[in-house]
Amino acid sequence: MLPIVVVVLIAAHVIVPYLLLHTGVSGAVVSGAAILVVLKHLGLLGSLYALLQRRSRQLTQAEHGEKNDGTAAR
Repeated sequence: MLPIVVVVLIAAHVIVPYLLLHTGVSGAVVSGAAILVVLKHLGLLGSLYALLQRRSRQLTQAEHGEKNDGTAAR
């Protein structure tokens, strides 16, 4: 059973990029998708999303002249 799984995984890693590139998908899109898959497998996608939310919230508060506690800066 294990040799079959190994063969399928290797075949998928050879065939999928070939099909994506020949359907007009750019290398940047394929690379971005690969990075997202790796982050998802490592469990880092949720952490990255939380970091981006905090960053966005801080930038929005800075634009509106608010402190971190939501009160207006003087």
